[in-house]
Amino acid sequence: MDEYFRTRFSYDRKREIVWKEICRYIQRYIPRNAKILDVGAGYGHFINNVVSVDKFAIDLEIGALKYCDVQTRTICGSCVSLPYKNNEFDVLFSSNVLEHLEHQQLRDALLESYRVLKVGGILMVISPNFKYCYRNYFDDYTHKSIITGASINDLFESVGFRVVKNVPRFLPFSTKGKLPVNSFLIWLYLRSAWKPFASQFFIIGKKCDSYEE
Repeated sequence: MDEYFRTRFSYDRKREIVWKEICRYIQRYIPRNAKILDVGAGYGHFINNVVSVDKFAIDLEIGALKYCDVQTRTICGSCVSLPYKNNEFDVLFSSNVLEHLEHQQLRDALLESYRVLKVGGILMVISPNFKYCYRNYFDDYTHKSIITGASINDLFESVGFRVVKNVPRFLPFSTKGKLPVNSFLIWLYLRSAWKPFASQFFIIGKKCDSYEE
């Protein structure tokens, strides 16, 4: 397994509690008959907890993908070159991936997401909002690009997405020590207008036009 996964992002069962509630919250945007792809799936915390009939997951770290449920079709690969057909998925989801990309790769990744989505499909992204976590943003040595809630909005629109939701402060920068690991408290936190320590944005973009090569 990659050194980053062994040190900074080692497997932690507590994340399952957090992600179960996150998925309950965002399930409202995901049809249960959707064909869904988790881009940068890591340990599968999202794809394992979301309800969908057709699940796919991709990540560069093949060792992490073994944590995905057996019914999820996994593949080792990159978000800037997705090994899928045009107009294939109803929903794409990505959490804490974009900040690890170089500037040009950001646009490439979003263009690839747009390409593989069906018309009317949505891309959902959770990522650190530099505006609210600049003091410790680069504590993670693999962070390369600075992204804010405003800049991601513009980037989405520049590749063709129509932004239908943008929450600048959705989750804390890290689940280590900030977000209470208690299902009910997490449920309340996600629905509260006041979110202490929240410094990650949540954005949803809709694909409105068909992709043609």
